[in-house]
Amino acid sequence: MFGCWRAAALWTAAVLILAPGLSAAQARAVTIDDLMTMSSFGEASLSPDGHWGVYERRDGWAMSSRFDLSYWSGWSTSELWVFGLSDHRPPQRLLDASEGRGHVLGPWSPSGRRLLIYRLQGDRFEAGVVDMQDRSVRWTGLTPNLSATGATAAWADDETLVLAVLDDLGLPWLMRQYSPPTSVSARWRRMAEGRTRTSTVVDTHDGVAGSDQAAQAARLVSWSVQSGEFRRLAEGRVLDFSMAPDGARIAVLTAGAPVPLSPEAPLVQSAFPVRSRLSVVTLSSGKVVTPIQPLDIAPHLLSWRKDGGAVLVWSRRDDQIWSAGGLTAVSAHNGQVTRYLHDGLQPLVVGEAIDLLHGVRATWLGADPILYARTQDGRFDWWRLGGDRPKTLTAGLATAPATFSGADTDGLTFVADGAVWRLALSGTTVRLGPDQAVSAAGMATEKQVLRQRLNAPEPRDWSPVQTGRGDLAIVTSDGDETTLGDPIAAAPDRLYAVSRSAAIISRSDRGATALWLLRAGRERQLDVVNLNMTSRSTATIVTVSHLDRYGRRTHSLLYLPPETPTSQIKGVVVSGYPGAASAGRAFQLDDFVVGVNPLVIASAGYAWLQAAAPDNPSAVGPADGYRESLDLAIAAARGLQPDLPWDRLALFGHSFGGYGALKAATETPRYRSIIASSAGTNFFSKWGEFSPIERADPQQGLSLLDRMGWVEVGQGGIGAPPWRAPQAYRDASLVLNADRIQTPVLLITGDRDFVSMSEPEQMFSALHRQAKAARLITYWGEGHFLWSPANQRDLYAQILGWLAETLDPSSVAGPPGGPPRSTSRLP
Repeated sequence: MFGCWRAAALWTAAVLILAPGLSAAQARAVTIDDLMTMSSFGEASLSPDGHWGVYERRDGWAMSSRFDLSYWSGWSTSELWVFGLSDHRPPQRLLDASEGRGHVLGPWSPSGRRLLIYRLQGDRFEAGVVDMQDRSVRWTGLTPNLSATGATAAWADDETLVLAVLDDLGLPWLMRQYSPPTSVSARWRRMAEGRTRTSTVVDTHDGVAGSDQAAQAARLVSWSVQSGEFRRLAEGRVLDFSMAPDGARIAVLTAGAPVPLSPEAPLVQSAFPVRSRLSVVTLSSGKVVTPIQPLDIAPHLLSWRKDGGAVLVWSRRDDQIWSAGGLTAVSAHNGQVTRYLHDGLQPLVVGEAIDLLHGVRATWLGADPILYARTQDGRFDWWRLGGDRPKTLTAGLATAPATFSGADTDGLTFVADGAVWRLALSGTTVRLGPDQAVSAAGMATEKQVLRQRLNAPEPRDWSPVQTGRGDLAIVTSDGDETTLGDPIAAAPDRLYAVSRSAAIISRSDRGATALWLLRAGRERQLDVVNLNMTSRSTATIVTVSHLDRYGRRTHSLLYLPPETPTSQIKGVVVSGYPGAASAGRAFQLDDFVVGVNPLVIASAGYAWLQAAAPDNPSAVGPADGYRESLDLAIAAARGLQPDLPWDRLALFGHSFGGYGALKAATETPRYRSIIASSAGTNFFSKWGEFSPIERADPQQGLSLLDRMGWVEVGQGGIGAPPWRAPQAYRDASLVLNADRIQTPVLLITGDRDFVSMSEPEQMFSALHRQAKAARLITYWGEGHFLWSPANQRDLYAQILGWLAETLDPSSVAGPPGGPPRSTSRLP
C-alpha cells in the first residue's frame, strides 16, 4: 500500500482489505496489553526546500528499552523514516540499520540540506546532523540540554548550528528528574563503607533557599558542520536563546542570582526562581552586547525585529514585581534600551502572573511592538505601542486572535471570527478569502518551547486553516486558497506538519492509524500502524449534555461496555477532576500511561462516567462543590441510561481528582467504593514537604515555592501559610476528617510521587484506626504516573479486583476481611 495515491475516503476500506474477515463476532474487548503494544507516529516535518518529509515511528510503549525516564522512555524505540514529496516510492529508514533506534527529530537547516536529529541510547543523549544528499549522519559528541522553558537548538545557516549543551555526557536533567535517583543508593553504599559523608545540605537566608552543591548547567556553543569544531558563545546556566532572522546574532538569557521570596507577598506557584540576564552575541566575531541598564528579563518573550537590529523583551528592575515592568527593546548593536508606555494595559488575565507557565504575548509590526493585553474593564486586543499612547488594532473584530499564524515584511496574518485576516504595517486589518468559515489549523510539537507557541509567528505569507467540513486549506496573503488533499476525503485527525503546498496528517479507525501526505487535490498514504486493533471492540461513548451548578451548558461522557447487555453491566465508575469545566475530549486508545483509561475498565464490564466539574468562583475550600457537580452529571446520565446499575457506584480520582474523591466520601455515602490515586490528604505536611527528587538532589533546585504555592494560591487556595490560617488547613486536611468516611477506600501511591506517599499512608492509618475498610498500594520507583508496563498491568488488575469486591451485588460493607484477593489476570 505504500506509495499509492488514493482518496482518504477509502481509508476504512483499506483497513478491511488488509485485515479481511473481521466481524463483530470475532472482535474481543481491548486490554491494557493491547494499548501498551500499539505503535505510534511521533513528530513529522517537511524540508524547507520542498523535497523531503521525515517522520518518527515508535514501537509500543512496552517495547521501550527502559522506563525510568518518564515520557522520554518512549524515545528509545523511535526510528526516523524519509520520503520524497515528488515521487511515489515508499518511505525508507533515514539512517542505516546499524545506527539502531532511539532517534528523534530536530530542526532543518535553512535550505533543507541538513537535518538535526537526536539519539537516546543507553545513558547517552546526543545531537547529530544528517546530510540529506547522501543520508550520512555526523554525531557531534555533544549532549544537548532539554529545557521546559528554553530552546535547545537553532541553525544560523546551513553550516553553523547553535546548541545549548551540558558539560557531562549523560542525560539532561529534564529526562532524569523522574528517574530513581542513583545518588540515594550511592549514598547508602558510602554510608555502609563508612569513609565519606552522605549528607545533603540546604540553606535558606533572606528568602533564598539553595544547596551547597552546584546544579547541572547548560552553556551555549556554535558547532561547525564542516570542521566539527565548536566555539563557546555563552557561559553559565543558559535558560533560553533566540536566533535573529538573518542568523547573524543570537539573544541569550542566562541565570543570575536567585529571586528572594517575600514573606508578605502572595506566592506564585510557578514563579521563575532566578534573575534572567540578557546578552546578544554576534556569531562571526563573538562580540557580546548587554543592556546598558540592569534588567531582569521575563521568560517566554525574545522577539527579534525583522531587521535583526533589536530584540523585544518584558523587563523589570530587580526591586519590582513583573506587573510593574513593561515591554522593552534592546539594541543588538549597542545595548540601548527603549521602554514603551502601555498606559496600564494588562497582559495577563486576572489572577495570573508572569511565571514558568504564563508569559506576555507580544511581537513586532514593522518597527513598532504590539502587545496582546486588556484594559482594566475591557477585553483582550492587540495594541500598537511606540506612539504617544497605545492604539488598538483588533477592536473591530468580534474576537481578537491570541496568536498570529504568519509574519513577513509586509505584516502579520491571523485567523479570527471564522476568517483569515491581514494586519498590514499601517495597522489596517483586511479580510482574506475564502468566504466559508475557517478555523486555525495550528500544532505544537513536544520539543517546541512555550515561548515559541506564544510569541513566534512563522516567517511566512500564508496561513493553514481548517474549513467547516474539516478540510485543510492554505490561504495566502493575496487571498488565494488551496485545499490540500482530496475534497471527498475524511477530515484529518491530527496535523503533523504543513508547508505552502503540502501537509502530513493522520487518520484513525478503531485504533489503526494511517499517515498521509496531502497535496493540492490528491493524497498519498505513507504508513499505517496497529491494523490488528480493528479486531478489538471498545466502549460506546455517549455524550451527556446537562447544566452545571451555575446553569451553564456542559458535557459529560459515558463509556458503555462493548457488546454487553445492560443487565450484565457490573457497576458504574464515576470520575472527574475539580475545576474541569467540561469532560470534553474522550479518552483515546493511546491514553494509558498518564492515568487510568476508561476504555479498559469498560471492556471489563463497567460503565464509566467522565463527569464535568467546573470551577467554583466563590469556593471556600479546595474542591468546594465538587460533590454537587458529580451529582448533576450522574442525574443527567441516569436520565439517558436509566437501566444502568446506579445503585452500584464507585468514585475514581487521580491527583487533585483523588483529593476530590476522598472529599466527596466525607460528604456522602452514596458511593459503594472510592479509588483515590496520588491523592493529598494533609495540607499541613503538603505545604512544606520536599519532593523525593529534591531530597536526593537538592542542587537541581528546590521547588518549595511550588509546594507552598499550590496550597496557598493554587488549587489548594488556602490563601495563607499554616500559622495564619490553621483552621482552614485543618478543614482542608481530609485525614483529619477521616471519621466521616464510611465507604471502602483504595489508595494508590508511588514512592517518587511529588504528592508524598506519606499522605495516603496517613489516610490508610486513619481508616485502620477506625476499623474501616481500606487498601493501600504503593508502586516503588514510580512517581505521579506509572511508567513500568508491569506496574501498569498490575494497576488495572488491582482496580478491577477492588471493583469486583466492592461493587458485587452481595457486598454491602466493602471488601471482605483478610488479605486481598489475587488479581493477577485481566479480563
